[in-house]
Amino acid sequence: MKPVDFERFFHAAPAGYVVTATDGTIVEVNETFSEWVGTDRASLLGSSFLRILPVGERIMYGTHAMAQLDEVGSLAELSTELLGVNRTRIPVLLSIARQPAAEGRPATDWIVASRATERRLHERELVAALRGLQEAESARNRLLDEARQQALHDPLTGLANRALLQRSIRDALMVAASTGEKVGLLFCDVNRFKRINDSLGHTAGDEVLRHVAACLIAAAGFGNIVARYSGDEFVVLVPAVNAANELDVIEDRIRLALAPPAKILGRDVTVDVAVGSARADPEQHGSEETLLSLATQLIDDADAAMYRSKARSRGKPLERIHLPERIRLETDLRGAAGRGELTVHYQPQFDAETGTIVGAEALVRWQHPELGLLTPVAFIDIAEESDLIEEVGEFVLVSACSFGAQLRREGHAIEMSVNVSANQLTNPRFEPFIGATLGNTDFPGDALTLEITESRVISEAVIHNGALENIRKLGVGLSVDDFGTGYSSLYQLRHLPVTEVKIDRSFISSLSDEGSLAFIAGIVSLGHGLGLRVVAEGVERPGQLTVLRGTGCDRLQGYYLGRPVEELEFRGLLATSPSHGQTGWPSADGRHSS
Repeated sequence: MKPVDFERFFHAAPAGYVVTATDGTIVEVNETFSEWVGTDRASLLGSSFLRILPVGERIMYGTHAMAQLDEVGSLAELSTELLGVNRTRIPVLLSIARQPAAEGRPATDWIVASRATERRLHERELVAALRGLQEAESARNRLLDEARQQALHDPLTGLANRALLQRSIRDALMVAASTGEKVGLLFCDVNRFKRINDSLGHTAGDEVLRHVAACLIAAAGFGNIVARYSGDEFVVLVPAVNAANELDVIEDRIRLALAPPAKILGRDVTVDVAVGSARADPEQHGSEETLLSLATQLIDDADAAMYRSKARSRGKPLERIHLPERIRLETDLRGAAGRGELTVHYQPQFDAETGTIVGAEALVRWQHPELGLLTPVAFIDIAEESDLIEEVGEFVLVSACSFGAQLRREGHAIEMSVNVSANQLTNPRFEPFIGATLGNTDFPGDALTLEITESRVISEAVIHNGALENIRKLGVGLSVDDFGTGYSSLYQLRHLPVTEVKIDRSFISSLSDEGSLAFIAGIVSLGHGLGLRVVAEGVERPGQLTVLRGTGCDRLQGYYLGRPVEELEFRGLLATSPSHGQTGWPSADGRHSS
């Protein structure tokens, strides 16, 4: 009998043959496999076998297949896909055997790939399901069994649930640690979902959640994982971030998918989401504990970014129910102040050097009799598009000045900041109303600051500069809110009668970026050069506090320092605030110095 010409058989076989090192590096491949993936043999040699698999399949192969090879030395009929010509997906079955090291030759993995017909795939699924009942300890069957369990999927949307998401993040980090790729995550929250539930009912709310899930799946892209995190919160996991702007592109696709109104129980409902993103760059040889910690941190970072995004969208129309619902809100808002439904919460502002509470920003809330407590994002749009913004704005101004005057009589030299709209600035009644309010409440004008967003300063205040000058004659300060996001020039800022600039929170959130830090330092320098007070809003972490104090900002404000609270709780904050001449910032040993 003639000896078998093994090399000729290897290269001429109709099945795809690949030989890899135990780390997945290709050391030999036959012509059939090269033709399938559309890459010549020379280019394949030395590359990673994982690169030929779609991103979603890499996780299964890198964690399950290689682990089983290490454990038992073989793997039969692994159902997966290859990336073929023009990145088309080729369903295949892989059988793998490990050839141990011998006589100075390293161990290798021999892979036989055969195209999987539709019937073969169905047969494979059936065999795997039966085998899962008999071989519960098998890693492959455990993955298949767990993927089919209801416990790992959300029953309402069919998406992965939190448990499966956390496992997928961990697996993605394990693969990324070996390939050098980054893992990305987008955290999405449905804006004002409670209002939809309350006004249209829970059935409509469920339909909205299913609609959001479908839009996220369409926008996420192949190989990325969409999960329902909890309630109205969703997550998109990107196991391999291939471009610097990939997460931004996915966010844009999400907003585009959600743009058309959805038909919910016969009503047009346009749903919007707040989105925050983060990415992780896992180190090689990270322990299981390290990967779990990194997975948790990735979720927390994206969640925090989402809340910053939601905060930046104040006043933006995020979701509009059908017109009758909008008319109802406008009708309910009319006279809300007189009925005692409006209230004001106060967010403290701190002296950056001493940590003393020196001021507060007045923020309106609406205690709707049916919808509960509403923040401005739910009704300010309606107020500004009607004539109700003046009623709401006057209520906030009177409330802030009255409360500020009470605090001053109690010995607290607190200043008040109040947001004003373009409609108020252009109303000839506004300046006399400010003067009357200051007189009636006995609140000093130099303790009041009116905040105007940068875009409104440019579009309205420049035209009506005389109104701003008259307001300044009352001693009232003028602050450019969200500075750095609009279109003002240095010349316009120099010639507007402003006394303060507030650095937009988007620059605070990216303080780790050297460009953002330099930009903030530039704003501080510019503001001080023009004789303006500089306030940084959106301080949400201890590290941001430390860095901002070093830039020379005059005042700091944010959720890490203090959330907006009612009058009684604000008095409690003042009671624990250090007095002048002391410092309330923690020292290196964690104690407050005095």
